[in-house]
Amino acid sequence: MYIFDKEPTYYSKPWPHIVIDDVLPADVADHIKDNFPSCNEHDARGPCLAADYTSDPVFTKFHESIHSNADRMNAKMDEIFKSEYDGPYSMRHALYRDQPPTETFSLIRDWHIDAPNKKHKFMFYFDEGEGGWFELINPITKEEKRYEYKHNRLIAFQNTLLTAHRFYTSDKLRKTIAIGTGYAEDKQCFNPAAAQHVIELI
Repeated sequence: MYIFDKEPTYYSKPWPHIVIDDVLPADVADHIKDNFPSCNEHDARGPCLAADYTSDPVFTKFHESIHSNADRMNAKMDEIFKSEYDGPYSMRHALYRDQPPTETFSLIRDWHIDAPNKKHKFMFYFDEGEGGWFELINPITKEEKRYEYKHNRLIAFQNTLLTAHRFYTSDKLRKTIAIGTGYAEDKQCFNPAAAQHVIELI
C-alpha cells in the first residue's frame, strides 16, 4: 500500500499541490470509511483523535505503510515540487477527524498555514458523500481554489509560507486522516512569525 503507486495530478495554482483520486485500493478505502474510529477527543474544530488507530488490522496496515514509506514519500514530494531532499524524514503525526454534519455550510477553521515543523501534508478523505470543501488561497495573488471532499481522495502539498488554506463542513459527514511529515530531527521549514504575518495579508 504505497500512495504513489498511482500517478498524482499536479496543480501549480493558487499554490503547488497534488491530488490523487482513488488513492487507496477501493476495499481498503471503504473499510476505513465504514470502520472509522470514534473521535472522542475535541479541539476547537470539533471531534478528533490525535493518534495512530491500530486496533483494526486494515488501519494498522495503513499506518505501517505510511511509517515505513515516510522517507520515500517525502523524497517523492521533493521530486514533484522540485525542492532539494534534506531528509531523512519521518511521520510527525496522524490526526483523525470525524466531522459531524451541519445544517448549513460552516467554517471549521479559517485561513492558516501549518506548523513549520511539517514539511509535507497529506490529507486523506473518506466520506459518505461529497459536501463541504477544502479551500486554498495564495496570500500574494489572492487567487483561490476549492475542492469538495470526495471519498478516497488525497490532497497533498509542501508546507511553505504560501500554502494558506481553510476548511468548511456541510450536511455531509467528513472523515479525514491528516498526516504531517517532517524532519527526523526537530527543525523548521520557516519562521512561525513570518507565517502569521502572511496570514494577516489575506
